[in-house]
Amino acid sequence: MKLPTATEYAIDLMTTLAQASGKKPTPLRALCKRTGISVKYAESLMLRLRHANLVMSVRGRDGGYRLAQDANQIKVLDIIEGIEGTLFPNRQEDSEGTGKVNALLRETFHKALKGWTLAKLI
Repeated sequence: MKLPTATEYAIDLMTTLAQASGKKPTPLRALCKRTGISVKYAESLMLRLRHANLVMSVRGRDGGYRLAQDANQIKVLDIIEGIEGTLFPNRQEDSEGTGKVNALLRETFHKALKGWTLAKLI
């Protein structure tokens, strides 16, 4: 199983932001130049990450993006779910077997990723 491209790019953007983290926001074009992601695509990903409260945007001439929390506090799972939504959600229409498989996958992913923070990736 492979992460979707959007999630891979979001993790790239977040690690790049974490590496550049300081008090000054990083302009989107600088993030795109470092990651090779198009500005238009990065904008859509940053919007989702902002809605997930993982990044903050600053407007103006010296604007850009910065992490909403310390890199030690941002879990990789939060980034994935910020882009993809809840992994393996409980759905009423699932059959008993499918529900059990989804529950197993959800539990496995959460266990595997719960200790992984953005700081561990940089």
